Amino acid sequence: MIVLPREIAEYLGAQRLAEWGDTAIFDAETDDAAPVQEARFYVPSYMAGPKAFEVMARMPRLEVCQLPTAGYEHALEHLPAGVTLCNAAGVHDARSEEHTSELQSHSDLVCRLLLEKK
Repeated sequence: MIVLPREIAEYLGAQRLAEWGDTAIFDAETDDAAPVQEARFYVPSYMAGPKAFEVMARMPRLEVCQLPTAGYEHALEHLPAGVTLCNAAGVHDARSEEHTSELQSHSDLVCRLLLEKK
């Protein structure tokens, strides 16, 4: 299951989410019940507070946490062992797709591929 914050789900739209299949909308700052048991790919809200990262401890199947920000230090202390952390470094660069692909780190490429797979 892919767990997305409301703002990203709204941006993507219902049709895109339906194409991806098993998705859930969740905002740790306002929602009490997290769809945590089945979460494999988690995107916290932009500029999320600590609650958005603390919830990862209750996601036993989590494989990837994709941050919508370039910074990532704030998430490290909450990252469960074995979970891949991806950030949004380079997302706003004006490079072409091909050039960006050559410069991406391995984890960024993995996150992009996982999203394309869904």
